[in-house]
Amino acid sequence: MSWGNILKAGTCYQTAFEYVFNDYMQKGKSNLILVHADVTGTGGNVEGQVYGHAFVLDGDTVIDTERLKHNDNYKFPYDFYKRIGNVTNEKKYTVQEAGAKSIETGNYGPW
Repeated sequence: MSWGNILKAGTCYQTAFEYVFNDYMQKGKSNLILVHADVTGTGGNVEGQVYGHAFVLDGDTVIDTERLKHNDNYKFPYDFYKRIGNVTNEKKYTVQEAGAKSIETGNYGPW
């Protein structure tokens, strides 16, 4: 990935982490899973490039918080999302595990 693309990179690790914690703290939803994974870009400057990405799992539905903040379509069936984005190297965290990792490392990920 070029330096220009890195500067344009999103804030997915932070937004996904905050989404999981906000829903947990405000709505009591403890079933959300924070996912860190490698994905393959499907368009624009990242098409065909593999990069780290974070998203949220709510059962069998992916919530892509980077798309959410731009008011795009942000919910996808998990199997579809995995197939389209060629999602690999998934690491999944409960809200408690994510909180502990964040405190331990001082960041939102990737861990």
